Amino acid sequence: MKMEIEMRRILPFAIVGMFLIIVFGITTGTNYLLSSRASDMVTEDSLRFKKEYEALNDELNDDGTNRFTYMSIREDNKVVYLSYEDLLDFTGSGTGLLYFGRPACPWCRLLIPHMLEFAHENSATIYYYDIEADRDENNEKYINILSIFRGYLPTDTVTQNEDDPDFNPGLKRMVLPQLFFVNNGAITADTLMFRHEFLEVDDSESVKQLLSDMYNSAGCDECD
Repeated sequence: MKMEIEMRRILPFAIVGMFLIIVFGITTGTNYLLSSRASDMVTEDSLRFKKEYEALNDELNDDGTNRFTYMSIREDNKVVYLSYEDLLDFTGSGTGLLYFGRPACPWCRLLIPHMLEFAHENSATIYYYDIEADRDENNEKYINILSIFRGYLPTDTVTQNEDDPDFNPGLKRMVLPQLFFVNNGAITADTLMFRHEFLEVDDSESVKQLLSDMYNSAGCDECD
């Protein structure tokens, strides 16, 4: 009888203890899975993108003001770098958001926070080609890229003036940032971002709405 009474006294505490052990185990396991998933999303490309753009944060003008817009980029950003060969393959059969930019481009730095947020909200991958070196050198790669995207690019008014005697309206330039939505190698939507005033006033919702409209019109259910 005494043993039975003792068991009745102990039983509630034993049940509570087992419940706490189970809850702790589930919580620990869940946290581990979330941590694992988060770490899986951090890639060499995402870290490289963060490093390259944030590296300019501390550069100053002669008067001590910041030379570039300050950036804080999450480590698990959805950016994938393209080499020149990758870019050619992508324009032949790729699907996703193609971004031409460079770290020192002021308009690029205004766009990126909103573009990265859009990418995460829509599970979209951003395929990135830094065209600065090719454009500065006006090399064969750059000339070929211009030929591929010729129908979507503005006339070059940087290396030539409209009042020049030899002004060539057919000469194109990759003005940054330039975005393309590509579906199986076909360009389905594009925009030259610096032309949009809401980017300058940091209107995040308008930027993301523009990207969303492009995304939907491009039929980008598989743009990831």
